[in-house]
Amino acid sequence: MKHIKAINRKAKRVEDYVAAEQGDVFALQQGPPPQQRPHYPMGCSLVFSPGWEVDATGGTAGLCQPVERDLYDCYISCFWPAQVPDHLNNYPDWTSKCASATKDWRKIDLVFPSIIALLLSLSIILFSPLRLNSVLAQDKKMTADDLVARHLESIGNVEARANAATRVASGTSKLIIRIGGAANTDGQAMMVSSGVKFRLGLKFGLVDYPGEDMAFDGAKTATGFLTQGRRSNLSAFLNSQNLPLKEGLLGGALSTTWPLLRLDQSQPKLDNRGLKKVDGRQLHEISYRPRKGSADLKVSLYFDPETFRHVKTKYSFEIGASIGAREDPNQNTESHYSLTEDFDDFRVVNSLTLPHKYRLQYSAESKNGSALYDWSVTINQITHNTKIDDEVFVIR
Repeated sequence: MKHIKAINRKAKRVEDYVAAEQGDVFALQQGPPPQQRPHYPMGCSLVFSPGWEVDATGGTAGLCQPVERDLYDCYISCFWPAQVPDHLNNYPDWTSKCASATKDWRKIDLVFPSIIALLLSLSIILFSPLRLNSVLAQDKKMTADDLVARHLESIGNVEARANAATRVASGTSKLIIRIGGAANTDGQAMMVSSGVKFRLGLKFGLVDYPGEDMAFDGAKTATGFLTQGRRSNLSAFLNSQNLPLKEGLLGGALSTTWPLLRLDQSQPKLDNRGLKKVDGRQLHEISYRPRKGSADLKVSLYFDPETFRHVKTKYSFEIGASIGAREDPNQNTESHYSLTEDFDDFRVVNSLTLPHKYRLQYSAESKNGSALYDWSVTINQITHNTKIDDEVFVIR
């Protein structure tokens, strides 16, 4: 009767029913088919219910309990289109936080490929207009003080923060000069802070570039020199714009000088500018201006919207083109300078959640040329309340 075609919905339902009775697809609760043919759900499931998929050999011997083991079997050999990321091409670091799959499977990252994000955006329950409006309203209502309070909680409780009077963070460093030179070298790094006093040293084994040295002794700022009395680009930047050192911004929450820890003393002018897309992700932005002094240097602090950890600071200033006639159109152009700090790999040390990855990037665009320098620091050890002599914060 294959030549008969259903022409209405009722006939189509009858046709589907007959096909289901004679077909090879059976619901699990129906029992085996009359022909005693093997039956199991072949391939990947369409609902989040690990345990019914077949293993890589087409059988079920490889499916283990608990369910996270089955999750990994499909992750490696089956690939749920809507549940498990493609670890070969798009999400190779999906399980990078898991030291052991059977123990740390709850740390697996949740990813949303574009098609899944589209489906989720249509979900009435999770992404209804009312919920989206609520999220937007919450972002608008959050003040700078609210955001700072959440940020301080992300570091640790009041007692833990107060107990850390001094801090020494040491580790390895790496310099990469991308524009304006050529260098790719490893070195050592140490950040020392005590109250409002601060010093950061980056040491490298190059004759013409021994490293960077910057400090604030509580009264004045200082930056080190290279050979023959020259300053590096970073040293010159912080020498002309000393606000990051003087205000305690440099080093972020990795330093005890972090001004958000002592707002009653620093009293900066903070403005919450809401969520901004930075480097491909949404971050809360707060503009920072000192209570006194010039506002030539623009400072923006960025916070993760979920954890409220401080993840980035950007300092920038520009020098306008001089007024007057010029024969060469390339002369008297505007000059743009920026310094960016990035913080990552947060870990708990003495009840405080602190970054263990620190990156500095200096960028310049001027009539003298362009420059792009990267300093990456990996913190290997953090100690608190070590007695530190005041002379440590003086650059000789």
